[in-house]
Amino acid sequence: MVAPDDETGRELRKLFAGVNEHFVLTDDILTAAWRKLTRNSIAVLNAMTLRPNVIMHEAKMAAAALKIAREAVAVGRAAGANLDDDLADWVIAATLEESPDGVNSLLADRLAGRETELEARNGAIVRTGERLGVPTPLNAMGMAVVEAQVAAEQTNCD
Repeated sequence: MVAPDDETGRELRKLFAGVNEHFVLTDDILTAAWRKLTRNSIAVLNAMTLRPNVIMHEAKMAAAALKIAREAVAVGRAAGANLDDDLADWVIAATLEESPDGVNSLLADRLAGRETELEARNGAIVRTGERLGVPTPLNAMGMAVVEAQVAAEQTNCD
């Protein structure tokens, strides 16, 4: 968990004392938020395919994920985040270190038929990219596919 290094962030950290030893305070919350958003951006592929982390071990999927993450980095930088050149590569490497059976929250929500965080994740990347003139074709395509799938599932359930 990451929070701003201010009075509110320090108070929040106290609430999690003893529960979350990975609580970090930062003086650059914008960068921290875009790092996390970049990390989460590739989950759209799991939501599209309805498959767990094993898909990232397929070369073509890993390449697509890398491009999705690079779009997020480009938008984050345009928004003022200080993102490392190798962040997208790190996202893929970190994902490959996770269990192939791993299910992220976006996929878990899709599988359970719940509303997803797609709009808050990839939607934020697309909207911010549009506002700042940074193309995000893969994030937009991923959203369109998942939204069409969800609409079809809802139609079939009615």
